[in-house]
Amino acid sequence: MIDYFFQKVLAETPPSTTTPPVTAPATTTPVADTSNIFGFGFIKDKYQALSGYHDEFPRAIFGDLADKIINALIGISASLAVLMIVWAGIQYLTAYGNEDKTASAKKTIIWSLAGLAIVALVYTILNITAWIIQNIK
Repeated sequence: MIDYFFQKVLAETPPSTTTPPVTAPATTTPVADTSNIFGFGFIKDKYQALSGYHDEFPRAIFGDLADKIINALIGISASLAVLMIVWAGIQYLTAYGNEDKTASAKKTIIWSLAGLAIVALVYTILNITAWIIQNIK
């Protein structure tokens, strides 16, 4: 998709129409138009037309990518914590009264639960932060 995007953008030339300069009244300071510095406005428009994203240019790409990566890492971490709890439960059941193995299994369960709580806390903090950032407009 990226190759297709760059082929389309680079194949077309930016519009060469020039508008006459706008003169400001003598009482105000003229402000430069910075919406199309170095032709990036043209690239943004072409990207939006080809991709269907009508959001801010970098956030549309990197926001989705970061969201997918974070969700995958949180899912893997939570799954690993649950598997460790199951493994510790098996160790506890097969300890047959051996105090060292029982203590080790209990310790594993406690640390696995702590890890699961940390993963849930991180997930909550990230979602709250993302919600705040999206609603600051």
